[in-house]
Amino acid sequence: MRKLSLLLLLAIITIATKAQNHGVVKAIILDSVTHEPVQLATVSILKLQDTSLISYTVTDKNGVFALHNLRQQTSRLLISHVGYKGLRINVDFSKGETVDLGKLYLSAKMLQEVVVKGERIPVIMKKDTIEFDAEAFKTRPNALVEDLLKKLPGMQVSVDGHVTVNGKEVSKIKVNGKDFFINDPTIATRNLEAEMISKVQVYDDRENDPDHLQPDYQVKKIINLKFKKEFLKAFLSNMGVGAGTQDRYTASGFFAKYKDDLQIGGSVYSNNLSGTDFSGLTIRMPGLSGFNGQGGVSKITVGSVSINKNLSKKVTLNINYEFNNHIIDNISASKQQQFIGDTTFLTYSNSKKHDDNNDQHMHTQLEWKPDSVTTLKFEPDLTYGYNSSNSLSSYSNSNTFIPLITTNANGEHGTGNTFQY
Repeated sequence: MRKLSLLLLLAIITIATKAQNHGVVKAIILDSVTHEPVQLATVSILKLQDTSLISYTVTDKNGVFALHNLRQQTSRLLISHVGYKGLRINVDFSKGETVDLGKLYLSAKMLQEVVVKGERIPVIMKKDTIEFDAEAFKTRPNALVEDLLKKLPGMQVSVDGHVTVNGKEVSKIKVNGKDFFINDPTIATRNLEAEMISKVQVYDDRENDPDHLQPDYQVKKIINLKFKKEFLKAFLSNMGVGAGTQDRYTASGFFAKYKDDLQIGGSVYSNNLSGTDFSGLTIRMPGLSGFNGQGGVSKITVGSVSINKNLSKKVTLNINYEFNNHIIDNISASKQQQFIGDTTFLTYSNSKKHDDNNDQHMHTQLEWKPDSVTTLKFEPDLTYGYNSSNSLSSYSNSNTFIPLITTNANGEHGTGNTFQY
């Protein structure tokens, strides 16, 4: 009993100690001239040692903010807002206490003022958009965009590449404001390198809900990746090939070309590993499925092409094409013996089956903005599917006295196709 009491006491002390190591910083942000609250100012707190982001928030309508659960260390507080000079304050949480900075005043920027480049602001709010400075988040050399997103506060990336922002699903990932493989965001996150990215912007997907009729909890998010200047007109490509025993293989390729008014990207992936691909190739395509449970050797080839073109200042064209080919070959043979008295019964059976499934889909969007308040869209979708199946089977039965009792052979062939507009 005494040992149990001692353990409980130690647990309580440990919890209390940890709670004391988590500090709070709060303040009220005001305009230095009007003394009015500054709403939606971005407040970031960084580690003083390496300037990595610890947490961030924005001020409310009264200019108030509070950052909680800050660990014991000396940190730097950055306060920024469009139209105001940034404010930097070092904060020390010596015992995990609450640090109340009281009223802090932001001064308006003057026209033609000299901008001194120095410490980066890792996150900033621009109306309804959260913008992260990619260079403020350190990643390993040759890291992919997926690795960068994992470091951004509020973002979660699952094992299969699914991205969420504060629990909300990401509907699409844009590149420089244009759609990029809209049916599979992982093509962008698992093929573009983090070093290419200057800014990561996150905002609500209201493209088909301009009047904000959909409730906030149902609205998905859009991520826009802004390239650094040196990559705005780049040609990008990568490929990977793997081979093994029993004619097994896996291969993938990706390319993208960016110009001022044209953006083209394509990727292809193929293997015959029956859904057991552990090669480490990062390209994953729409429609890529795992083991289908039918046995045999499964071969899949999938590809996608994305084209964005500015036909004029008011007209844009977006085309996304996908194809998916899935082949299953299953060959089996069996021999069964049964002993009844002095008689041995033998049964032989063989089967061979070949399934070939093809799907193609093309989505096109033609958008015309004749003026600032009008947008006309034409979005046709074409889907075509073709499948064929061939099977052959044979069966024979004999015993030690009768060479052939029964025999049977069967063949089947079937095809089908679908078209949808």
